[in-house]
Amino acid sequence: MSYSNMLGKFSKVRPNKIRVAAWGLLPTKNSNPVLVTELVNPTNGTKLIWEGITFGKDQKYGRWIRRYADITLPPEATYDTQIFVYAWNNGGIEPAYVDDLEITVLE
Repeated sequence: MSYSNMLGKFSKVRPNKIRVAAWGLLPTKNSNPVLVTELVNPTNGTKLIWEGITFGKDQKYGRWIRRYADITLPPEATYDTQIFVYAWNNGGIEPAYVDDLEITVLE
């Protein structure tokens, strides 16, 4: 699962803070999904933000659990800044699942 777009196409106004949320499922302890949010300067490829939401903490295996993170965007983020949100299994050796991605402008 992934999402990518220019920040200016994501919202009509420049957001100062967003909430990224999703549901995750770990079938066993050998899964370790992380929902990553990156902001990247398209001119030079510099990462402005790399935030990861870990699903393994306090997870009940075999059950879906919702996690979210509130992310304050840096002042350097402009209209053409790229936003990427994707699932990463972070060294897990068995499948993990992420679904129902939500990105909400908070401010």
